[in-house]
Amino acid sequence: MPQIADSGLKVRRVWAFGNINSVTDQPVYFQFLDTAKKTITINTGASGIARLYAAVATAEKHSIQLVLPMLNNWDDRGGIKTYRTYFGWNHAEAQQAYKVYVTFIVNRYKDSQTIFS
Repeated sequence: MPQIADSGLKVRRVWAFGNINSVTDQPVYFQFLDTAKKTITINTGASGIARLYAAVATAEKHSIQLVLPMLNNWDDRGGIKTYRTYFGWNHAEAQQAYKVYVTFIVNRYKDSQTIFS
């Protein structure tokens, strides 16, 4: 981030997504899509959302604002296809799972000047 700040850029896009359906799929993930329970579990540990916290803290330190997309349009790192495959995109379970995650992120950063969108 220091190089980004030195370049004069003020806003950067940082992924706020990374969902899996099996805990062993990826060593780093933000959401575990639990199809048995029809919900998600947010990985709040060092291999999960703590990495996003660190990115936001570093951006804040360097006066960079962040755009946080919370779901990928493509298949890598989860994305819409993962929600659709495991919950059925139009199903209430998929919508509720996504709302849980968005609410978690929004509540964490609702007062942060670092989050651009």
